[in-house]
Amino acid sequence: MIITWNTDPSKGQFKPGSGKFSSYYQYDTVTRKFVRVRLELGRNPSSSGGDSGGTGAFFSEKRYVGFSNERLDTKSNKWNIVDGELYFDGTKLATEPAPGLRTYDTSRTDFSTGSRALHTGNLVTDTPHYPDGIRASHLSIIANDAILNQESLRGITTSKASPATLSDALKAKISAIVDKPFIEITDADLLTCLKTQVAQIKAELVTPSKESLDTSLDTVDKLITDIKIEITDKGLVPNEKFEAAFKDLAAKVEAAKTAVEDGKGIVDAIKEVSTAKAALNEAVTEIDAKHQESLREQMEASQEAIETAQTDSETWEGIDAEYESPEEATTLDEYEESIGNEEVIKSV
Repeated sequence: MIITWNTDPSKGQFKPGSGKFSSYYQYDTVTRKFVRVRLELGRNPSSSGGDSGGTGAFFSEKRYVGFSNERLDTKSNKWNIVDGELYFDGTKLATEPAPGLRTYDTSRTDFSTGSRALHTGNLVTDTPHYPDGIRASHLSIIANDAILNQESLRGITTSKASPATLSDALKAKISAIVDKPFIEITDADLLTCLKTQVAQIKAELVTPSKESLDTSLDTVDKLITDIKIEITDKGLVPNEKFEAAFKDLAAKVEAAKTAVEDGKGIVDAIKEVSTAKAALNEAVTEIDAKHQESLREQMEASQEAIETAQTDSETWEGIDAEYESPEEATTLDEYEESIGNEEVIKSV
């Protein structure tokens, strides 16, 4: 699931010209990929020197996020992560943003040192303030770009820039990504760009699962080849039950390969392979012992491969599910709704 939210550094006291623009967050709750587009002007550099205070889109490959209406001690060793969720003193933080809640996020998993382990955001708001001419959909394009590049975009402007300079810099960045002068960009252009980005992000996310599935199915294919050799070269005379199970497994593996190639019906296809392999496991006990022994190693390797394939297929399906709505959106409003963006903004 992709979720988005905004926080308010002005603490409800935004004034034109103050530069206290909202931060825009975009978070993938499945992969934990995280982007914060920080637009606040006038920030001081960090004491460590690692943050100049400028505006930018800050990317984390894996970050853990929670929300609370309480001010929690970010230096405490009472923090913990359980199944990817943030806990403080044994209590799970909220996993969805809501106005008035505070954002807590971290890339760390060890909280024993007592040093500041988490970033604390300002309160979530449903009435964000963006620079003139900038909308949530524009910031989503910048966030997606950071995810695709897998790196932060630092220094959109310096901390001392004017609101007008920040607006111009954001427009230039969006124009470069969309590949069109900002003034000519329509909602249709934004939708096309966002959907293209989402498709690219999803393709990259499922690539490890696809490659692992290919390897697993190749392992099962090796078993099928070994059985054929056992029959043609080593004297195995299969009974009717074994032959039927062997042929069914071969057919199910081919169907699974097609499903992986098409990216559709993968979980069901792997389940079919697993069922066919279970039937072969039973049938193999009825063939001659020497052939059982000859096939034993590859039978075991295939079983492990199928179990791995089941996990990979479920991972792929989970990624597919969270990106389905953004990919299928037919209007910009539908896209924004699918990731929780609210186009109720106050540009200045």
